Amino acid sequence: MLGMAIGAKVVHPVTGEELPVYIANYVLGSYATGCVMGVPAHDARDHRFAMLHGLPVRQVLSIPAESELPHPGDGSSTLINSGKYDGLRASEAFDTIVADGERNGWGKHKTTYNVHDWLVSRQRYWGTPIPIIHCPSCGAVPVPEEDLPVELPVEGVTFKGKGSPLAEAKDWLNCTCPKYDFHFCRRLRANILGL
Repeated sequence: MLGMAIGAKVVHPVTGEELPVYIANYVLGSYATGCVMGVPAHDARDHRFAMLHGLPVRQVLSIPAESELPHPGDGSSTLINSGKYDGLRASEAFDTIVADGERNGWGKHKTTYNVHDWLVSRQRYWGTPIPIIHCPSCGAVPVPEEDLPVELPVEGVTFKGKGSPLAEAKDWLNCTCPKYDFHFCRRLRANILGL
């Protein structure tokens, strides 16, 4: 875990304390602004970074006495070492700190959704069967609802260690178009696999 202090400091908006700025290789540039405040007492990656670079670890959430740091706390945790917010439950403190930020102009409430593209699993031979039929005349045609789910063949498939085993499963791979029964077509996943 690499990091380098750049010699700059920022002012913590809640406490007014000056904090050092580091560039680190574990912070996701695609997350929000790419700038995050470390909380080494309550996040495993931040804790490891703090230990490697000799940074202080200040606990700001109460945790059970037998717990070791880092510890994320839970819904019943209360704030400690947090100035005027000491003693507030974590959920209550969030709303109070956001309200103070909005009132004083240094913050506002924002909901961020981290939605990622769905992945097609590469498990079970060569991925999840995609319920689309590729017809040379009709284009992409959905598999009729009564034929769902599309299942991979369990018999007559030979694993040769090279190429897709589904290329040999002709009865499964080739089908007729449900839109026009006389059109011969191949399932779209076969084209994706280059079969």
